Amino acid sequence: MTNKSNFWQLWAPHLALFEDNHLDLQTINIIADKISQPVLIVGGGQGLLVDALRKKGLHVDGVDSSSEMVRLAEQRRGIKLVHADGSSLPFADESYATTIISTGVVDFLNDEKQILQIINEARRVTKKGGRLLVSYYKVHPAAEKFFKRIGIITENHTMRFRRLFELSRLAPFKFFATIRQDGNLSLCGAIAELLRIQWFLPKQERLLSNAMCKILKTADNADELIGSIAESIPHHTRESISTLCKKHKLPVNAILVYEMCFVVDVGVDQFIEGQ
Repeated sequence: MTNKSNFWQLWAPHLALFEDNHLDLQTINIIADKISQPVLIVGGGQGLLVDALRKKGLHVDGVDSSSEMVRLAEQRRGIKLVHADGSSLPFADESYATTIISTGVVDFLNDEKQILQIINEARRVTKKGGRLLVSYYKVHPAAEKFFKRIGIITENHTMRFRRLFELSRLAPFKFFATIRQDGNLSLCGAIAELLRIQWFLPKQERLLSNAMCKILKTADNADELIGSIAESIPHHTRESISTLCKKHKLPVNAILVYEMCFVVDVGVDQFIEGQ
């Protein structure tokens, strides 16, 4: 079983190349009017969002489960994050008006019990009448169609996460041959799929893909980086997130859809300890 903390620990030195993705600066600016201080960010990474909100004049704290992320947040941005796991936050009940769970926290998990534990812990430290925003990565429709065609997104609604990174490491000719085989595509069909995704995929997602390729083709520990990646993670859609929340009786005020992520506005007033 791949350890999520180990994944972030190993990828931390490379985060500067791809940290402004999914719950990104653009999205934080859009939802700024929903954020009241004091703010807690769970999954603070290297302080990108903490820094952005502090520049707006808000009191913001951040936690991260990776000691390397915490170290680099201080080294890169002079931001001191708390080294803590999202399932056991070292804060008193109702400490924050707004709690934000970043992408890369619950959305990478297959264990629904663990997801619920992290969300309920965030609800505990959020004031009644406050706001809990839980973010999930979002796959662009063009990429989703392509991933389904080549078997990265399966019929069981999972994403073969490690396989996606393995493909990113391949040389162009080998990559082309592999997607032809995996998708059972003709020569023209494979060319058409690649042209389509290049045409419709947003610039930010193309930059993310290029960054991953660069890291995996140049890093001395590329094998270790790939080995740290979970074999599969859930494929998140608005519908699957809604189903998950209903299954576990999480009160949802809204599911907000942005270009790079979903943000779930989870109710905190109805929190019952041990739910």
